Amino acid sequence: MNRREFIRNAGLSAVSLPMAGCSLSFAAGKGLKRQKPNLLFIWTDEQRADTMAAYGNTKIHTPNLNKLASESFVFKRTYITQPVCSPSRTSVMTGLWPHTSGVINNNIPITSQTKCLPEMIDSPEYQTGYMGKWHLGDEIFAQHGFDEWVAIEDGYYKYYSSPDKKQARSDYYHFLISRGHKPD
Repeated sequence: MNRREFIRNAGLSAVSLPMAGCSLSFAAGKGLKRQKPNLLFIWTDEQRADTMAAYGNTKIHTPNLNKLASESFVFKRTYITQPVCSPSRTSVMTGLWPHTSGVINNNIPITSQTKCLPEMIDSPEYQTGYMGKWHLGDEIFAQHGFDEWVAIEDGYYKYYSSPDKKQARSDYYHFLISRGHKPD
């Protein structure tokens, strides 16, 4: 295992990603056929693993996460590359150490030259989407190969958006406004 493979595996472990297992099925006349796995990353901020039943907690009730974990692969030993949001998330998305990607602290975007997982998946059979907190570049506009994009807008656009786009708002922002909610 080389360093890049190690950091990619460590990054995947770091977020305790539930990964639906590869299932085997019989294709008519073709014998055993391996199906490609579904990859689902769920990032939670500042949550210890032992707050979930999948890791032994019996006091906090999370039935949906418990069900997902029971049907997925759950890592039992997880590590992070850096205990800060953006560098850690970048390591998972790129397979690079923070000092290699250049994202060594928060408020530093991933460069457009750095490939993220959706850009590395070379298969039309996969559809990629990102929903939630990004903090690795402009929140409003899809980037790094994602087919679907619904990032939150929590003020970080001030750091990432180019001057001509600082007033732009996402569909989600307009959805909240139309429902009478004023986003931060």
